[in-house]
Amino acid sequence: MRKTRAVIATAALAVLSTAVSGCGSSGRDATGGGNANVSNATSQFVGTLHVAVQSDSEQVLFEAAGVDDFPYKVQWGTFQGVPNMVSAFEAGAVDVGTGGQAPIIQAQDGGHPLKIVATKQDSGNSRQLVARGDVKTVADLKGKTIATQVGTQTYAFIIGALKEVGLTAQDVTFVNLALADARTAFQAGKVDATAAPTSDVLRFQQTLKDVTVLRDQTGLGMTQSVVISSSKALADPKISATVGDFVARWVKAQNWIAQHPQQWVQAEYVQDQRLTADIGTQVLAKLGPPQVHPIAAAQITEQQELANLLLKSGSIKQAVDASQEYDRRFNSIIERANDDSGGPVPTFPVSFAS
Repeated sequence: MRKTRAVIATAALAVLSTAVSGCGSSGRDATGGGNANVSNATSQFVGTLHVAVQSDSEQVLFEAAGVDDFPYKVQWGTFQGVPNMVSAFEAGAVDVGTGGQAPIIQAQDGGHPLKIVATKQDSGNSRQLVARGDVKTVADLKGKTIATQVGTQTYAFIIGALKEVGLTAQDVTFVNLALADARTAFQAGKVDATAAPTSDVLRFQQTLKDVTVLRDQTGLGMTQSVVISSSKALADPKISATVGDFVARWVKAQNWIAQHPQQWVQAEYVQDQRLTADIGTQVLAKLGPPQVHPIAAAQITEQQELANLLLKSGSIKQAVDASQEYDRRFNSIIERANDDSGGPVPTFPVSFAS
């Protein structure tokens, strides 16, 4: 299991604008890495960049890839899903964050101007829809209970899977639970189904006798993991410059995963999540190498298709223009970071998972 980290709860969001420092901190070095020389920070950057994440995977990655020598302090805050980050962005308590693409649509629908400034694409196959008991197909979910956090990427995946077999959100009962609580409810048999990361599914199959994998994400789109900021943050030249530096390091870190998959399995899945190397290898092999390209029409088109799906399902109230969710100001930074780190990398080394 992943080591316990402090979490910024929904109830704490109201006070974030005045008390981010220390609230939800991961407990890691606030400078972002042991090599950081904050006293030599260039004048173009802010003194502290406030970064919102959903787990400590980003910190583990920056350290493992050797790109954590930030010339500014980094304050990491952990949130249970992107929807819980929105109030913190609006309060100016968070400058940049990482997460899935679907919640940005929900934010736009709610009038919150979040911006996607970089996207990572992989197979999109990071989650699987699983069920227990007599549920053997997605169609069997009609009238059943599904545990997931409404408004998240996982929720959007389930909506897409239901639509594929002619079902809607109204045909099932969603139990609105964060990932860890959804996992617990599913294991205890309190719900019929959930959508879970591949690592959880592999553990379910080892410990539960009646688990059926109904569908993975293949073919449903939703292949983007994103770096997000806000219009408010990006309007500040120093914050914008600092976010640009963060994006460059994030791009290089993704390329490092593609080039060093065994090391990433050890750092993230074995040492941090306490999984076996075999499970970690299976998870990463399913995902494929992460690739970061400058924001272009393809990413926006996929996002618009997802927005249309959420509108038809009743998950959002009004049509949205997905192109308004993207900010391309860092495209040249993404290109340079790729050039500097040999990316994007289309395949893992042949020795990986062979």
